[in-house]
Amino acid sequence: LKRCTIRRNKVTGGEGVTAGGGGITAEGFGLEFHIVNCLIEGNRALGTNSKGGGLWIDTPNSIQDNVRIGVRLVNSKIVGNTAAQGAGVLVSFHPGKATTFEDCTIANNEASTIGGGIRWGPAPSDATVVPVQNLIAWGNTPEQLSEQTAGMLDVDYSDVQGSWPGTLNIDSNPFFVRTPSKG
Repeated sequence: LKRCTIRRNKVTGGEGVTAGGGGITAEGFGLEFHIVNCLIEGNRALGTNSKGGGLWIDTPNSIQDNVRIGVRLVNSKIVGNTAAQGAGVLVSFHPGKATTFEDCTIANNEASTIGGGIRWGPAPSDATVVPVQNLIAWGNTPEQLSEQTAGMLDVDYSDVQGSWPGTLNIDSNPFFVRTPSKG
């Protein structure tokens, strides 16, 4: 996807069914998926176990390593999305191809349980590390970044509200011109 706007979509799960990917669901089967210069805004994944209000990246455990998904997000904005978990982005997959974030803004997303901005997990401890560079993560609730297994989000050169370990990360208000409303 290049120069796309994905706005005001919703997905709903029934009882015992997970709703995921209010804006986009990227799931399994050998994809090399690029999201470049896109806006993913105001999307909702509804339900008590909903995942990835803006974007849900998932590779089921049954998929072989050579056909797993790889997602690259570049210079994109994921703002004002809602879900129970990973309101902006939920990455849940098993070992295989990496997901990367470069020059992205993840802001003002709201999760009712965990992972306001980016939620990494559930996944086994041997899963692939997610490299994140030049990210702004600000105004997400209940937190900016969340990982099930410590050290799986490798964040560098980023502005993360409340701070995050990594090379040259800062915690400095980016003073956005416009704050988006939530989905």
